[in-house]
Amino acid sequence: MKTFVTFLVALSLLSACGKSPSESGSTQTTQATGSIEQVDAAQFKKLTESPNALVLDVRTAAEVAEGHLPNAVNIDIYGSDFMAKVQQLPKDREILVYCTVGARSQQAADILSKQGFAKVYNLDGGIVAWQRNGFEVVR
Repeated sequence: MKTFVTFLVALSLLSACGKSPSESGSTQTTQATGSIEQVDAAQFKKLTESPNALVLDVRTAAEVAEGHLPNAVNIDIYGSDFMAKVQQLPKDREILVYCTVGARSQQAADILSKQGFAKVYNLDGGIVAWQRNGFEVVR
């Protein structure tokens, strides 16, 4: 009986550790009106070519100094003024968010969506994936 209970506990813990919709690459809709879409580097690059796109880098200033995507706006997600700056962004534009590998940008995408941004894209794999694909980085 003890083995069976241990098995059930282990099984429930394993199922709780499964991928969330945002990790599996599917579109995630939040409680607000906006949606977040996970996109790979090639899709993200295509999206950057749209005149309605605003590329948002949520890394620190030191990270940005090492290289960033062309025409990116930097708002550090850890900055005390992050929310104030985000609220100044135009809500009618497509927001393309990235960071180093995608974790901070996912947090930022969630915030943007909850703030009423209609369409938010998160670069899966961040600037690391972007560079791995050989796309331009501004230094």
